Amino acid sequence: MVALMEQLKVAVEQIRQVRSSIESEGQRYRLDIALQAIERTMSSLESPATESNEYVAPPEKDHHGFPAKVIWVRPRKGQRFEGLLLRNGKIRLPEKDATFTPSGACMALVRGSFDGWREWKYLDEGGEYEAWLPIDELRVAGYFDESP
Repeated sequence: MVALMEQLKVAVEQIRQVRSSIESEGQRYRLDIALQAIERTMSSLESPATESNEYVAPPEKDHHGFPAKVIWVRPRKGQRFEGLLLRNGKIRLPEKDATFTPSGACMALVRGSFDGWREWKYLDEGGEYEAWLPIDELRVAGYFDESP
């Protein structure tokens, strides 16, 4: 187990070195996701698994703070959009001066149909590594108020 942890630590350092030399935001994002996965693996190896019937309290709802900056990057198109994620799960687009559902925000910016919950990313600063993650993770974790 110790050898595996050491190998994971070496892999993390190598990914960090490669990430710092990459100019493409899309490629850096993919490396951030890889780092996040390795971090989760390392933490699961360090702490024993909980019993399936044991209650695990959700994280505090104020951890991410609202409104939170969100981005939508379309690397192949060379586009990057920013918005503010509100407590009710809607996104305020400064250039439109309006709020939209995540998918509606995508459609307000470009033509097409998109799963906004997966396209829009928020900066997860809670872990050892900062990473842009889909806002769907916040929805699943129950971070949003149900009010409109």
